[in-house]
Amino acid sequence: QQVKVALPAHGKAIFKLQSRLESLERHHRHRLHLTYDACRHPRSIWQIATMSRYFDVYVDPAKFNPLAGQEAAVHVELLQMVGAVTLSRVEGVVHYFQSSGEDFEIVYKRVEELIADESKTLLMRR
Repeated sequence: QQVKVALPAHGKAIFKLQSRLESLERHHRHRLHLTYDACRHPRSIWQIATMSRYFDVYVDPAKFNPLAGQEAAVHVELLQMVGAVTLSRVEGVVHYFQSSGEDFEIVYKRVEELIADESKTLLMRR
């Protein structure tokens, strides 16, 4: 049986589900790549979330935005799970992360393998 319509928690009904899934995959791959590249030098979650062009809308670094921070944190967490970024230092309560320096394609292959591994859930932490 093919899905005719998907009803997301927010936004409009999705009638072309496969197309939407492919779009989301491209979007999050791109965001993951931006996150990884940002960590060439130690960065905090907030520094990542407020980078120019990280989001389609401007995120003011002077105003706390929990959703922006959470999205950046999830991408950092996923990169940590595959060993692509590590905690580099802590200053007070701010954690800074740095990338492994590997080619992103190698990192993304590990991300795909993690996602495909049905014995694990992305909710699990190492």
